[in-house]
Amino acid sequence: MLEPLENVRLSGLLPTVTVAKPEQIIPTCAALIAGGLNVVEITLRSDAALDAIELARRQFPDLTVGAGTILSAGQAEQARERGAQFFVTPGCNPAVLRYFSQTSLPFVPGCATGGEIEQCRDHGFYVVKIFPVEQLGGLAFLKALAGPYSDVRFVPLGGVSLATLGQYLAYPKVFACGGSWVAKSELIQQGDFAAIERNTREALSAVFRLALAPMRDGEKVLTLRSQDLERLDYYLTRRGVAPDQPVRFVGA
Repeated sequence: MLEPLENVRLSGLLPTVTVAKPEQIIPTCAALIAGGLNVVEITLRSDAALDAIELARRQFPDLTVGAGTILSAGQAEQARERGAQFFVTPGCNPAVLRYFSQTSLPFVPGCATGGEIEQCRDHGFYVVKIFPVEQLGGLAFLKALAGPYSDVRFVPLGGVSLATLGQYLAYPKVFACGGSWVAKSELIQQGDFAAIERNTREALSAVFRLALAPMRDGEKVLTLRSQDLERLDYYLTRRGVAPDQPVRFVGA
């Protein structure tokens, strides 16, 4: 099995989910999986989060489940005990950095400044979340950071949308993108899990950045970047498509 953060990287998109009731996580994760994703970050923004993490791990053993909005080492320990497989923070808390630097737990710290990135590097973390990325300057801000911190990969979150997802993922320094729009709290509360599945499928199209060009016989050719091919192979393998099995793409 792949390491949790490798699943995040290959998925390209990390949906962040907040539930008001633990049982809401089951149809939410089912919709994400049906749409093609294999990872989820459950944020500790509600009292239901820890129970939801445990439910998701039990109900979907092949799903990679992370805990987000970790604000303290105590929260990280609680999430670990409930089965969280990776951990994400909104900021750069020195006590939390120390906690994860003393463990082998997969961890993505949140940063908004160069100084915070340097703190993370000092603790051995070279994949960092940039939050809130759009308010900080978007893709241009990431490219500016990549100059002095060429050994760091970014997980942008905060304002990333379906319209901008492909642009972020086209930048090689982007590890994956976080997105709350895929499974909005409003959709979960309304029970509109069909919309979550639909959002997931649309997001994956942006992840793969499928480019269709017409051919003379009326057929169309699919062109992909190298990182798209790697992610597409990951997606098809999880769908049970053998490496040598022909794949036919339908649609424009």
